[in-house]
Amino acid sequence: MSPREERRTLLLDFGGVIVRTIFECLDQIENRWGLPPGSLDWTGPLDPARDEGWRAMLDGRISERDYWRQRLSALGRLVGRELGMAEVIAATCGADPNRVVRPEAAVTVAKAKAAGCRIGVLTNELERIYGRDVVAHFAILREIDAVVDGSRSGLKKPSPEAYAGALAALHSTAEDAVFVDDQPRNVEAAIALGMVGVDFDVRDPASSFRAAERLLGI
Repeated sequence: MSPREERRTLLLDFGGVIVRTIFECLDQIENRWGLPPGSLDWTGPLDPARDEGWRAMLDGRISERDYWRQRLSALGRLVGRELGMAEVIAATCGADPNRVVRPEAAVTVAKAKAAGCRIGVLTNELERIYGRDVVAHFAILREIDAVVDGSRSGLKKPSPEAYAGALAALHSTAEDAVFVDDQPRNVEAAIALGMVGVDFDVRDPASSFRAAERLLGI
């Protein structure tokens, strides 16, 4: 890509891209409730072939919220009481939510910022899942120019209005944006609007961030 074609806006998903997925933190969840190692066999995007529920979600047969409702119900049966997503997320974060931030994400955000790029986060349920107090402790979000959260806006990916809201908040255009998300349908929707999309691979985050950096010329 020539310098003329480089884009100057980086728009990132949060869960799975900036922070590690729950699937990468199952040992912490098991430790939190004293479950034997391997009690949770959730594989999600790490190994979709072994996770029928995840494949059903990707195929549109169930919603992502339905998927997690099923997982939380199963975990609650093991623990002996009903659990909410915020409580499970807290188990992955421990005392410091910054521990689940991907180092690769921090590096790319710092490089983009140093290069003068606009940086945004477009997420569907950040505050609903983490809670406002926890969100306030994510240091990386203080480096972001605009955070557009469906918890507040009511607009969620892959709705075109959600992307439009994020671009407006960044004073940018689709033609200038690189969008990174770990859900293929969200990436496809961004591409349809004129953005360049990076289908984030949670199994190889470094390669995905390098792809975004190349598109930004940083």
